[in-house]
Amino acid sequence: MGSERLVRALRRRLDLLTDYDRRLRESWVRDWAKGLEAGANVLDAGAGDAHLAKAFRAQEYIAMDLRPRPSRYPIFLCADLHYIPLATESIDYVVSIQVLEHVKNPQQVLHEV
Repeated sequence: MGSERLVRALRRRLDLLTDYDRRLRESWVRDWAKGLEAGANVLDAGAGDAHLAKAFRAQEYIAMDLRPRPSRYPIFLCADLHYIPLATESIDYVVSIQVLEHVKNPQQVLHEV
């Protein structure tokens, strides 16, 4: 019983740290998005659940992920970042947070972006 309680306590603390880290990233993205021109095309490369979409209300936000999680945001591409299915130079800005460590070839992804 004691070890179960310890595991629960550690999970709660990890959840607090994860939530804090996510809020910091979202704050940084919101500040960055404020400086972008309205209507600019923004690709969220590796968007997951597209939780950053709310920061880009003034822009044309496109979320893309290989394995998207359920999202309430309708503009979603299910694609591999190694081969982005968008026209060359059709995106003005790219946001990609905590993604490169998950791809097979980070250099190829950066080249594609």
